[in-house]
Amino acid sequence: MRLMQLLMVLALLTACAGDEFYDEGYDEEFEDDFAEDSTFDGIWYTETEGIALEIANGTLTEYTVTPLGCGEYAALTIFDSVAYSENDEEIYELAVEGDSLDLYEGPSDDDYLATFEAVDSLPTVCDSVFDGNILRVDPSTESIASLGDLEATLEDWRSRNGVPGLALAIVSGNRLLDTITLGNTATSGGSPIQADTPFLMASVSKTITATAVVIAADRGTFNLDDPIDAYLPFTVDNPLIDGETITIRHLLTHTSGLVDGEAVYNNYSDGDSPIALSAFMQGYFTPGGAYYDEDDNFIDSDPGNEYVYSNVGTSLSGYVVEAATGIPFATYTDQQIFTPLGMTNTSFRLADFPDTSRIALPIASDGTSYGHYGFPTYPDGGLRSSVEDMAAFMGMIMNNGTWNGVEVISAASIEAMLSEQTTAQDGQGLIWYTSEDGSVGHSGGEQGTVTEMYFLPDQQVGVVFMMNSSGSNVDRLSASILELVFQNAEVFAP
Repeated sequence: MRLMQLLMVLALLTACAGDEFYDEGYDEEFEDDFAEDSTFDGIWYTETEGIALEIANGTLTEYTVTPLGCGEYAALTIFDSVAYSENDEEIYELAVEGDSLDLYEGPSDDDYLATFEAVDSLPTVCDSVFDGNILRVDPSTESIASLGDLEATLEDWRSRNGVPGLALAIVSGNRLLDTITLGNTATSGGSPIQADTPFLMASVSKTITATAVVIAADRGTFNLDDPIDAYLPFTVDNPLIDGETITIRHLLTHTSGLVDGEAVYNNYSDGDSPIALSAFMQGYFTPGGAYYDEDDNFIDSDPGNEYVYSNVGTSLSGYVVEAATGIPFATYTDQQIFTPLGMTNTSFRLADFPDTSRIALPIASDGTSYGHYGFPTYPDGGLRSSVEDMAAFMGMIMNNGTWNGVEVISAASIEAMLSEQTTAQDGQGLIWYTSEDGSVGHSGGEQGTVTEMYFLPDQQVGVVFMMNSSGSNVDRLSASILELVFQNAEVFAP
């Protein structure tokens, strides 16, 4: 998963790159050196990460491998065993031994990422890897006339793709239509998935965080356009920009200029993080702090101008609530959202679950368990919840802030939260996102877990599901489940 996280950063670097890769040291002889470096030439593949590399004449092309084939992710240039992005960032260190290629997070070889094995050709990977037991998912070929049909299809897809456990709920109008639970909480020694089985929700957690922030605004704690510095016990200053004002709204639209540095990904721990949210935020944004890096934690862009998906920005919005109310953020969400909605199997704190054996274990694509882990920026992805609890939350959002007669947030605030809030990214609301097909929601992915929560406002059909597995085939499976449900929305409509 570290490799996939690095790929996300690489995509950003590639998107932002211009013609500056060849600096003043570049000349034609230097270009020839790239072309002559054939040390790593060949096709390399890691099934664990679902990544293929095509290397020839000093160029490395990276592909994500899915059940439907390969998709080009990025192109890098190799020189002296280092792969560079177009803007001269050192991305990978490469080392070959026999038929294996080891990849390290460049430029040093201290941070191992993955081992790739040599294969005959790219079509060998893209066309043949998934010909065995792995299902080539094609929702358009499935006929769904009932919940029973949906369950049968999901069980076929789940078992053939090696997903240990899956839970899904459909909300129709103002009621929970049904839940589907398949598989187990672990590959061995686990228990059957139930409607009340908690899963790690990954970035779907952000929808809870956004709702909590908007509730605080609804209650008059602050205004979304207030500067965040008005509520924090420290000052957040982007060292790359002069005189900027970062607002709470900027945090919730990923346009703050505050981005995910290495510290965001390098502080995972077993169980709940020993690093408090407050300590991490102050250490990340304060010069001289334990996690501060002015080149890594910020981008050179005025707030509101540029969209860069930001985990740490979302978590900072949660900390603004904590600082403004004096209530720990995990406690605030319990008081304002989970308790009113009867979400008894939901918390941002692993310690709140008396029996952690009930929680679905995050499982790697090779079947090994990651165990239950945490990170200090928990508002961006550390929620654990069950499918029936998340269905209640989604139902509340779908029904203008009210579920089972309980109003959690005003209808006006729901409308604002779901509406497009920035010109920097089409469809971006306050964390919530509207897709091209009109569905509204959020996706999530972490080590050993993939989650989705989306609804169609016009049809009043929503689906939330979670799987305790990860990998390229699980990502594709997740997208296909969404497509399957929504192309048959009339079956589930009120």
